[in-house]
Amino acid sequence: MGQPEQHNTSRSERAEHHSPQGRGEVQPSVFRPSREHILAAGVMFLICLMFTGYNVRWFFWVPLLPLLFIVWIMRVRTHVDNRGITAVTLFRGRKTMPWNEFSAIRFNRGGRAYAAGANDTTMWLPGVTFNSLVELNEKTRGRIPDPVTPARERAENMVQVVNKDGNAVLMDREEYAAYEKQRREEYSATHPTTESKTTTNEK
Repeated sequence: MGQPEQHNTSRSERAEHHSPQGRGEVQPSVFRPSREHILAAGVMFLICLMFTGYNVRWFFWVPLLPLLFIVWIMRVRTHVDNRGITAVTLFRGRKTMPWNEFSAIRFNRGGRAYAAGANDTTMWLPGVTFNSLVELNEKTRGRIPDPVTPARERAENMVQVVNKDGNAVLMDREEYAAYEKQRREEYSATHPTTESKTTTNEK
């Protein structure tokens, strides 16, 4: 398992969000992998059974793989409470990072979440995704920042405009008003009104 690689906000890269000191009691919460994976594992199990039928002696162990995957889904999880953030894995057991050592949440290129601590140590957080940051921020009273909601609110206040080159550009309300004013002025300059044309012809 490699170290997380750095990114800004993209899920395919690493995001680092430095955590301010949280206030208040942490609401104990558990984050688990999606249970939809169990359905996928069930389909895998049926396929493995059919595959095993070709030669039971050699491939009897193949159906055990999706069963092991189901056990993994049911076992791994991430806890947050007043003590810190705890990761529970299938083979390595339980590991806790106290809040006074926690500094950031990071994501690698595959979208895996890691808790970063002192001396750049990292701890994988099963069941935590980028979209979990909103709930983590609420449950930990700000110990884990929420970069999702402010970005979403900024996007809701933006207007998408297609410029002359055919490129989509995001503008805030003031920029859009100035853009519309300039566009109308340019249109008026290049397309005189009927009244202006009549006056010109009379002269």
